[in-house]
Amino acid sequence: MLAAQVPHTLSSSSIEEHACNKDLGIDKQLEWIYDDDVDAELAAEVELLRAPYKPFEWDDDGGLLSEPDRDQFAGLWREVEPIAIAKGYALDIEQYVEGKDRPHYWEQFEGRSGLAIPATKDGRVYYVRSMGKDSEEHKCTLRLLQYAHFEPPMPPPVDIFEGPRDRVYVVMDKLKPHWLAAPHTVEGQTMSVDYFLYTVTRMLQNLARLHAAGVAHLDIRPYNVMLDDDGLPVFIDFRQSIVVGDEPSKRLCTVPHAGTTLIPETTQFGYHAPQRESEEPFDGRADDVYAVGILLERSYFTTPSQKA
Repeated sequence: MLAAQVPHTLSSSSIEEHACNKDLGIDKQLEWIYDDDVDAELAAEVELLRAPYKPFEWDDDGGLLSEPDRDQFAGLWREVEPIAIAKGYALDIEQYVEGKDRPHYWEQFEGRSGLAIPATKDGRVYYVRSMGKDSEEHKCTLRLLQYAHFEPPMPPPVDIFEGPRDRVYVVMDKLKPHWLAAPHTVEGQTMSVDYFLYTVTRMLQNLARLHAAGVAHLDIRPYNVMLDDDGLPVFIDFRQSIVVGDEPSKRLCTVPHAGTTLIPETTQFGYHAPQRESEEPFDGRADDVYAVGILLERSYFTTPSQKA
């Protein structure tokens, strides 16, 4: 039973065999294994058997698809799979989460979250995002769809369904990579004036619609800006977002401070307002404006000739 609950390669039966052969209890038997000077990997596996079992849970604070997390995310997505299949979606758990049969597959996913994975339906590729039901991210998503139903600042969901563990799953079209990777950031490359105006205008429209709906994104950066089918930018990943409503003076802070709402400590330095980075009270919407300004500057004033 323990071998099925804990993600390891050393089975409980092999441990029991050692204990039986040596006629030792589990603690003495573990000491015997270490005394035999087994390799570090086996020692780590044995240590898992010593540790109390903790059931896997979704990590909304940003669990990443690093090596130790793969089994956890694979198990959680497997719970959702029957519901997704019934709706016609084939989740790419085996490749995207587990990384099966793909040497160096994980190198391209450094910093990616296990909260969204690809899926296919009728030959079309989608992304399915997991979020807690009634979480702040869920509330922000519903609020944006309600208040900004015409050209919302986020990818319009194709489908929304509920699953185990009080989770909600949002299906979105697969988007193109963020536009900071576009050729216009390379010296000598140019872009049309029309495209420049379209993209900048849409970014500012996204920001206005976001805040008009009473939502502060709080994590606007290159990886969270994607391109829709028209080549125009949209915001993704509302995991850090909060509903600020119509309170113009609502203040946030990354440390406890009287009269503020506490939010997680920032890790994305460079796109946050100075007040937020210095752990002072700040306005979430002003932080978004600052991030968009930095992003636009780094998009269109990158090369020497652009700066001139």
